[in-house]
This record gives sequence, C-alpha cells and structure tokens, in this order.
Amino acid sequence: MDAISSQYGWNDQQILDLYLCRVNQIKDSIFIRQYNEMQSKLRETEWSTKTICAFVVASAQIEQKGKEQLQKMLEKISLTDTSSDKSFVPDSERSIEDIIENGSVAEALERNEGKSLSSLFQV
Repeated sequence: MDAISSQYGWNDQQILDLYLCRVNQIKDSIFIRQYNEMQSKLRETEWSTKTICAFVVASAQIEQKGKEQLQKMLEKISLTDTSSDKSFVPDSERSIEDIIENGSVAEALERNEGKSLSSLFQV
C-alpha cells in the first residue's frame, strides 16, 4: 500500500476500495517503472565512471603494458551486469507457487477472487 500511496497520493481507503487484481496491476506498474528508472540511473553512473577512468588511464604516466592492464580492468566495470540480470517479472506472469509460499495466503486470495482489497482484510 505504501508504494501506491506514495506514488499516487491516495489514502488507505481509496486503495482498499480497489479490486485486488487492480491493486496488483498498479503495483506491477510502479515496480516496473522504479526498476527501469534504477537501471537508467545505473547505466548513467556506469558510463560516467568508465569515462572518468578512461581519462585517468589515458593520462597515467606508466608503460603501455600497464595502460593495457588498466584498460582491461576498465572494461570489467559494470553496475548493470546483463549476464545475471534478474529483471522484474510482474506477479501476473509468475506462478502462484513462486509468489506465495504460504498456503493460507493462497487460500485467502482464492476466497477473495473478484472482491475488493478491503474485503480481503476483513475478519
């Protein structure tokens, strides 16, 4: 609820009045947007770091062999390593077992299907 409230300025009651499926859509949209913004900032920081390091390597008063070693190290700098990228996957594209390990939570969601989020929390 905090992510939705802080993103859109909605109060708790406005969020609790939404259907659970709509809350999941909104949550996924927020998380995807935040993930993409984070990746963009990381790529910018990575580019900046590599650029500064490239100038340091180019201006270093060392032998060519040393510069080549520094250049190889420079190429390894990565804040956005795509080889192990665990991109955000919305809940709607994941299995229920992957999302929820607790059976009682899954049962509560099944009982609440098609109802609002506030009805899920009613005792």
